[in-house]
Amino acid sequence: LTRIPQLGRVLEPLTRIPQLGRVLEPLTRIPQLGRVLEPLTRIPQLGRVAERHMYAASILESSDAPANLPLSTPFEERGLENVVSGPSTKLSGASLDSTREAPLCHPSQLRDSSELPITVALDKLMSKRIIDAKVSVYQTLLRRRGQQTMVFKYEYERPGLTVDCVVFGLDLEAETLKVMLVERAVEPFAGEWAIPGGFVKSGETLIEAATRELQEETGISDVFLEQLYTFGDPGRDPRGWVVSVGYYALVSPDKHDILATTDAKDARWFAINSLPRLAFDHAQILQTALDRVRGKLSYAPIGFELLPQKFTIKQLQKLYEIVLDRQLDNRNFRKKIFAMDLLRELDEMQKGVAHRAARLYKFDERKYRQLVKQGLTFQLQ
Repeated sequence: LTRIPQLGRVLEPLTRIPQLGRVLEPLTRIPQLGRVLEPLTRIPQLGRVAERHMYAASILESSDAPANLPLSTPFEERGLENVVSGPSTKLSGASLDSTREAPLCHPSQLRDSSELPITVALDKLMSKRIIDAKVSVYQTLLRRRGQQTMVFKYEYERPGLTVDCVVFGLDLEAETLKVMLVERAVEPFAGEWAIPGGFVKSGETLIEAATRELQEETGISDVFLEQLYTFGDPGRDPRGWVVSVGYYALVSPDKHDILATTDAKDARWFAINSLPRLAFDHAQILQTALDRVRGKLSYAPIGFELLPQKFTIKQLQKLYEIVLDRQLDNRNFRKKIFAMDLLRELDEMQKGVAHRAARLYKFDERKYRQLVKQGLTFQLQ
């Protein structure tokens, strides 16, 4: 690393990261950086990052590197440029498809070390000299093995990627639709309410990230999340350019125990018509999800997810009236819902109610899927 020009200026911004700064700060004052690089290996993951770049530099200086040099770690981690080989994309059992170049970022974007893994932070701040070195290693080794290479360099800045989950729940007693919000414990917008969500981790799919963030911040799990929309306004996040993929889910609140963890201080249900101020552009995301649910409710049986497993026809109608925010004709609603033959009548009645007990029903999902294959259209309007 001491042979790589300007390394001191590359590492200096890392001293501004809490805790990490106390370890790296001496590097900017001691001419022979090699003497103090050893403490880096004591930091989990960071040691492997340093070894990765030392490995690249040593290969470049070696003119007699073995032809069977493995191309697995450390090259398959984040921070590489995308290298595609010729006829075969695998060398020595290691795939090159996953290599990517981490976009450079300004040190001001790393003020909160909890927002970015240390490995990503270091990769983002490494100089272009090191990135080119890693690509040159690939080219050299592939040429020695008689394979042609094609290197793609991404000249455009790439945004951060997050997921946000809008979770709706129905309160039949209060006759209102509710949404799950979390109180942020970290900046930006610390202490303000937001939709559950967070950054997508390396190697995660979008749905995996959405499921994980929802469970971590609210305790809600085992729900069907449907992709909603992609929100990419460059100014939507004060930390920089961050694109968010929105998801939405419909749940019955009494089926889930709420528990806020990780970077959420609190998690709570809020009535749609009585919301607090929301962080980021989450008011827009929430409205988009609400519009989607209202539109889809009339042609797909998604509303049953909001009800208890056993429900009355009156509760089902009330669900539609609450979500659609308008009154429905009792006779027409019952006629349409029974005509579709998707409800299974139970030999049970309501219990513990002051009024006359009503018959209970269940949604027959298996029958619905069979009828859909036969061309059934779920239409209540």
